[in-house]
Amino acid sequence: MGFRIFAHALQLVLSNLGPALNISALLYFLPVVASQIIVPPLLELNDPAALLRSPWVLVVLLVSIAASMWVAVAWHRYVLLDEMPGAFAPPLRLGRLLPYFGRSLLLGMIGGVLGGLLYVAVAFLSILLLAARANPALISLAFIAVAFIGLFAIAIIAYRLSITLAASAVERPISLGEAWAATRGANGTIGLLALLSLLAIAVVAVVTSALDAYVGVWAGALWQLFASWIQLLAGVSIITTLYGYYVEKRPIG
Repeated sequence: MGFRIFAHALQLVLSNLGPALNISALLYFLPVVASQIIVPPLLELNDPAALLRSPWVLVVLLVSIAASMWVAVAWHRYVLLDEMPGAFAPPLRLGRLLPYFGRSLLLGMIGGVLGGLLYVAVAFLSILLLAARANPALISLAFIAVAFIGLFAIAIIAYRLSITLAASAVERPISLGEAWAATRGANGTIGLLALLSLLAIAVVAVVTSALDAYVGVWAGALWQLFASWIQLLAGVSIITTLYGYYVEKRPIG
């Protein structure tokens, strides 16, 4: 089922490229272009603090976040409610965008807390192994294994709770507890989905590196731009599909 959900999410994007472009092209690419105009000159100063001091960098970051959420809300509504976008951009629904931001912030805080606990666990394990004078190779292996298992568990939790985002976008809000209950028994499916998502990210990174090395930096940048756009819509589609399947009981495919 995890593979079917992943494939269905990709199919949603690929079979609806017209609406996908109407929803996301302007909102996604304008902040990217703006960042390419503002950030490189600051990097040439060889002063990392210049990035933090520049108000324009903060503006571009905030606009990028707002635009991504605008796209996400519109895509949820297109898939789940058949709400068609405009010719160049979807309607701005602040009544949906603000709760969506609040839910995203809450999920980010939960992820931050879980990530912090994972860091403490890995550090504690490393200290114990060092105190026991364990083999350095064993320490490295244990570090990698615990970190991977922890990140994998966090990814499953994130996916299970993320259906509250789709619910918020379509004005049928559910609590985190309701999202957790709706996906009870789905850890195997969502675990496979998380692995496929991580694999897709790895493939994009490998292709980007290959293009940079053998074709040119410009080719890698173009590929990364396109791949990031697909990843944004595919990620939102995965959340949409999970909500549709586990909450609204829609069939897959």
